Amino acid sequence: MIAIAVVVVSLAFASPALAETASPAAAHTISGHVSVGDKSHPATFGYVSVSYLEKVNGVWQAGDGGAYTSDTGAYALDVGTADTVIVLAQNRSGDGLYLNAQTADENGDQNAPGILKVTTDLSGIDLTMPTAGTLDGVVLDASGAPAASVLVTLYMPSAGNTYSGDSNRTGPDGVIHMAHLAPGSYVLVMQDASGGVMGPGQYYGGSAARPTAATAMPISVALSQHITGFVAHFAQLGSVTGSIVCDTCSSVDTLSIGIDVFDQQNSQWVPIDANFSNSTPGSFTYDGLFPGTYRIELVYTGPNDFRNQTSAAIIVGDGAAVVTSFILARPATGATGVDARTSSFLTALYFDYLNRRPAGSDVNFWGKYLASGSPRSSVAAGFVNSDEYRLIRITEAYHTVLNRGPDPAGPQNWLAAMKRGDIQTDDVEQSFYASQEFYARAGSSDLSWSAALYQVLLGRQPAYSEAAGWANLTRMYGRDWVVHEFWRAHETAKDRVAAMYTYYLGRQPDPAGLDGWTTYALRYGDSATRAQITGSDEYFNRAQTTYPASTSASAPLKQAEGQVGPLSELAR
Repeated sequence: MIAIAVVVVSLAFASPALAETASPAAAHTISGHVSVGDKSHPATFGYVSVSYLEKVNGVWQAGDGGAYTSDTGAYALDVGTADTVIVLAQNRSGDGLYLNAQTADENGDQNAPGILKVTTDLSGIDLTMPTAGTLDGVVLDASGAPAASVLVTLYMPSAGNTYSGDSNRTGPDGVIHMAHLAPGSYVLVMQDASGGVMGPGQYYGGSAARPTAATAMPISVALSQHITGFVAHFAQLGSVTGSIVCDTCSSVDTLSIGIDVFDQQNSQWVPIDANFSNSTPGSFTYDGLFPGTYRIELVYTGPNDFRNQTSAAIIVGDGAAVVTSFILARPATGATGVDARTSSFLTALYFDYLNRRPAGSDVNFWGKYLASGSPRSSVAAGFVNSDEYRLIRITEAYHTVLNRGPDPAGPQNWLAAMKRGDIQTDDVEQSFYASQEFYARAGSSDLSWSAALYQVLLGRQPAYSEAAGWANLTRMYGRDWVVHEFWRAHETAKDRVAAMYTYYLGRQPDPAGLDGWTTYALRYGDSATRAQITGSDEYFNRAQTTYPASTSASAPLKQAEGQVGPLSELAR
């Protein structure tokens, strides 16, 4: 037995006057016995600490006094001047065998018998500490190997409290030991080595479709119950990332994207998230995904007629990072008797040349034309030389070159000249660049006008000597001749052909193809070049993706999808 003596040494002496008025503080003692497990097993010496809560200004707070049990489980607790108290008994050793006990719940009935009114010494205040439950088991990773350094926590949602043992982080062998468990229903959550919650699916019994605490498998613990052989599986979370490609989108084209997970138990898809919205093209990322089967849903929300899409099933393995991308596409217009691939091709021509969707009768007309054996390039030439396309190009020339809309009679006058064969479609732009109106906008001097041609036709600033040289030629031969020479220059033609690659084929040109088609354009003109490019196999195959005839989900993009050999082969 250890005797504890408390010696108080006074370093100051009270004056006689103070000694006469001071009164000793009233003190009361609460005594009793503490048992562990049941009343027949008294606590041993020093095994349990006894303390109290006191009511101060209507609020419970820890009191100043404390005591330990004797070798018979007895205690004597000095409560000072406290007049309303709750006595607490706590397992001092922390070995997890017994639960703490108290005479009353501070959040319960304020008139409960265990809330003590101390007006004198109280005896016979006995407490019994019930035997706690424990859980012993192992945490395994996806391969079945022990998962080390996993933080494991048991908590009781109904009580809003967390109960965890002294050893709740797994060692190299994955073993866990949870102690001090009060009776009730628990949820077990696993966290990564840094202590951060790993996210959905890290609850015991959880899954990709049931990733939250509310859907986790409960663990029931009774008084003095020792659960052994417990096994939990800790997954490394995966991700799905990708991009949404749209060659013809603008800032008005927006979409919502969501991800669903397949619930194996109920054989149905369950939405996880569907609140991402952004202008396309764009990218998306979903991380923190428990291993499972997912799908991505794209819902178009803009003013155009791009179709909604649902991906094929995406399997996310343990810790896997899956990449999948999609093309935002408009559905093709179909027609009776016209095969799906031809419908896609014709729809692409209508959008690329006329900026509109064809009617079924349009597809039927051109479909019959192709079915009779006419080449695709001849159909494309029909679009290039159509009145509708030429009027579009004429109107665009007014805006891009002269920075204004057309005068009322202007477009029809230009169209009439084209139909007579006096000029080609691209001659309108050349005429506008040589006009007095553009000359005035460029600064009304031969030097500034020549420099402006470099900027709009070649996309660069000229050296002074270059602009001065062309200014001199302007004075000699006139603006029409100079514009024609600029237009026929290999550098300028090359830029125009590269723009056709981007607009019609959705890619940068390969060097051989660019050189071949530039030579072709200089020999036969831009209109013939457009007809040949949009009549090519590459354009035809690309139309199957950008304007699919099927309403089924599009497959993820594949590298170089839709290309049948380099376009340079067509220019030979």
